[in-house]
Amino acid sequence: MKWRLVFLFALVVGLARPYVLAQNGDYFDFVISETYLNQLAREGILPAVAVHMDARTKKVHTLAADCEIHMATTPADQLGDPPSIVVEPPNVCKFPPPNSPKTTETNLRNVIWPKLFDKWVMGKDCEVTGFPRIFTEHAQGAADPANPNHVLEIHPAMAIRCGSYQLDFTSFLTALPGMRAVKPDTAVSCISQRKLEVRYADEQYQFREEGGQCGNFAIVEVSNLNPKWVHAVKGGHSAIARVSADGKSLTTLKIYTLTGTKADGWLGSYKKGGNARLFLHGMFTFDYFAILRTVRTPDGQWTHPSDWQVVKFPLAFVVFGEAETAPWEEP
Repeated sequence: MKWRLVFLFALVVGLARPYVLAQNGDYFDFVISETYLNQLAREGILPAVAVHMDARTKKVHTLAADCEIHMATTPADQLGDPPSIVVEPPNVCKFPPPNSPKTTETNLRNVIWPKLFDKWVMGKDCEVTGFPRIFTEHAQGAADPANPNHVLEIHPAMAIRCGSYQLDFTSFLTALPGMRAVKPDTAVSCISQRKLEVRYADEQYQFREEGGQCGNFAIVEVSNLNPKWVHAVKGGHSAIARVSADGKSLTTLKIYTLTGTKADGWLGSYKKGGNARLFLHGMFTFDYFAILRTVRTPDGQWTHPSDWQVVKFPLAFVVFGEAETAPWEEP
């Protein structure tokens, strides 16, 4: 690549983040290859990605963190820059491996899952199936080998297959009481202000973002959902919903639910009509369908815009499950 890294300070989520200096002096934040975007266009919201499993967090995270184990991987093909993809199976601090006896959360976090991953997964070439999250939450400042600088994730990871060994996490995906969520004001800022632009330069799709404060998990209230806005997609369902992230404001947000989960059953059946007032717990992502609409023609032809193009409605919300209560005071 004919560009060099430079580090500038900018106010995004209250932290500095890296920029990349392109040949013409413009700055961008990350890169996604046309190969990966093409795969996502074909395979939908649960693609299977070939990776080498490099490193894992020492322990499974607590429920108050995210209840996950994070695994740094190197994809078989160059899919973007930063190049690493982080794999994050959901809720493993609460659910034991299949066919395992019930045990304590401490044992799950410190012994059961770490030993299982070390025996069957780590250091191996595997295929990971899950949601192709695109977000800059950990784009810089990494110190943990299991959490390198990255923008691309398989999160939540729904299945991992390493040779003949396979783990399925579909039944784990739910909203657990006590899961973390950003403050309502932060969620509103993210939904309403985060912007994304894309261009094609140096034989790659380059992206830059700005605006708003964002975090990882959030809770939103779905208050208006037209059954006509619900669509089946490969790997689950999508919908354009009117949501509130603070109990006061109302905005439009794309939501995704994943095949085999309770949330997907609800959204799929909603095409027949129903009550839409639910509190949904999930996480923010840049919507690769919105990216595809920006860089492809309606008949599926790829374009290579040299000037920055605005990605309209860039954010989406991946639903883990229904939250018990709102994170704001109800009247």
